[in-house]
Amino acid sequence: MADFQSLSFAYKRSPDQDAATPVRHPVVIVGAGPVGLALAIDLAQRNVPVVVLDNDNALSSGSRAICFAKRTLEIFDRLGCGEAMVAKGVSWNTGRVFFRDAQIYSFDLLAESGHQRPAFINLQQYYVEGYLAQRAAQLPLIALRWSNQVVGVAQHADHVVLTIETPEGRF
Repeated sequence: MADFQSLSFAYKRSPDQDAATPVRHPVVIVGAGPVGLALAIDLAQRNVPVVVLDNDNALSSGSRAICFAKRTLEIFDRLGCGEAMVAKGVSWNTGRVFFRDAQIYSFDLLAESGHQRPAFINLQQYYVEGYLAQRAAQLPLIALRWSNQVVGVAQHADHVVLTIETPEGRF
């Protein structure tokens, strides 16, 4: 398994940078966090080509999200990376209410039988992003571009033109 906390992604020059005029893409997603990567995977699995731009070359440090519910896990399953996340995360199905040090109430968060996934898992965000990035890398319709920061947006009637800053300059 990859060490997602120290993983970094190499900058690669895009063919778009050498184009005489801006290249059109059906979808450009800005940000390779959990939402951006999940959207890219979902679209690619529906045969929609996607470019994902991220201003960094690494996954998030720390966690803005750490608890993922059953419905989210079902979405991760559909995206092709739920099993790895559940295997790595801490699963739980019981809710507990405490008064000081004493548990005063507990309840089953999966009251019905037959669920394939736990009610929740706790998993650091960088693992979620790491598994999503691994899955995205498997899909040929996703161009994942690290160290590509959007620094300008120009709205037109039928398209948007992005100005992107890379280690080699703007395009």
